[in-house]
This record gives sequence, structure tokens and C-alpha cells, in this order.
Amino acid sequence: YLLGCNLAGGFLRTHADKGPTESLNSPGAVYKRLCVSDLKISVEGHPLENVYGWVAKLGLLAIGRESAEMGVKYNGYTRRTEC
Repeated sequence: YLLGCNLAGGFLRTHADKGPTESLNSPGAVYKRLCVSDLKISVEGHPLENVYGWVAKLGLLAIGRESAEMGVKYNGYTRRTEC
């Protein structure tokens, strides 16, 4: 998740009975929180820890592009040109 342009965290899905190539979409799967504050480091200068931030920003860009293509209007939204 992003708060503005800042990475806040997210969730990872895990399953104790599944291997690395098996689907987690089955009974017994659980979500584990991923919070930047739990890392106890600044993600600036730590690219591996910041990979979730990159994924979140790519997702946000995709949402923005799809919204623009569909002509979606967000009431009260002010566009920011920088992050």
C-alpha cells in the first residue's frame, strides 16, 4: 500500500503446506502483514526491501492509466505530477 507516494506496507499470502511452485489459492492459506515499520530500516538505499514499493507504484500507474482511458472522474482529487 502507498500513502501518497510513500510505501506503507502490504500483505503476503503464505501456506504452510504448499511448496514454492504450488498455488496458494486453497484452504489453509493465510495473509501475513508486511509493514515498512517492521523492517526497522529506512527503505531508501535498500533496493531489495523496497521492491514492494516498486510493485505498489506500478499498480498505481496501471490504475491511473486504465482510469484515464475509461474517462473515470474522481471527485475532489487533485492531480500530483511528482512522487
